Amino acid sequence: MKNASRLRGIFLWEAEPLIHFVEDPLQAAELRRLCQGSAFGCKLAAVEAAYGFHRDFARFWTDGFAAYGQLDGALTLAGTPQDPEEAAAFIRMLGAEALLGPQAVLESLGLSPSLTGPVLVKRLAPGAARPQPDIRLPTVYRLLAGAGLAGPWEAFYLDLSHRLRHGAARALVIEAGGRPAGCAVAGAVTEKEAVLSALGVEPEFRRKGLGTALVQEIASMLPGRTLYALRKDGANEGFYAQLGFQEAGRWGQVEM
Repeated sequence: MKNASRLRGIFLWEAEPLIHFVEDPLQAAELRRLCQGSAFGCKLAAVEAAYGFHRDFARFWTDGFAAYGQLDGALTLAGTPQDPEEAAAFIRMLGAEALLGPQAVLESLGLSPSLTGPVLVKRLAPGAARPQPDIRLPTVYRLLAGAGLAGPWEAFYLDLSHRLRHGAARALVIEAGGRPAGCAVAGAVTEKEAVLSALGVEPEFRRKGLGTALVQEIASMLPGRTLYALRKDGANEGFYAQLGFQEAGRWGQVEM
């Protein structure tokens, strides 16, 4: 095992490569390059767009082959580390609560994901973007919480409201029967990509086409982008297939 130490946010090894903390424009450009072309990179890039590189709770690293980003206790990995042994030691050192990344890459680091599923992708047609509608975040939260898709309110509100203000997310609510019946959230949005992170529909309105309408509506807000969705194994397979999503790899999440 190579010796390692941490100095000014840099992970130093006796041999190259260096996993280095992203804090200057050149490193930022390298990180953005590594974030292109995957759902995991899109999630990292959206965090960077919303929060920048100088927040204690949002930090980024790269070794030139993979990008790492930690938001509070959640760590995301995009790309393939050059040295799995070094990457595994680095991840353990960070002490994250959970790690999300490509399933095959996580397993190559000796990690065993507790949740897995296919990465789904759909290329959206170009066109004029529907503007972000005015929404009430308490309504979005209630709908997602009812579907088991929301954590604590304060963290949800602070993060999603900040991302919406900075153009790094989109969200909408659909009404039926004179009241809010469903919502959709693209929690990570960049210039060319987006991740559909949550759909919530009230129980009495399920299986009535609202889920399809929600995906179509939020897609109209993201024209020309590549839209990703991380589906759990065994869940909603036919739903996404009929909407034109195709499988493009697999994701895994490790509880650390």
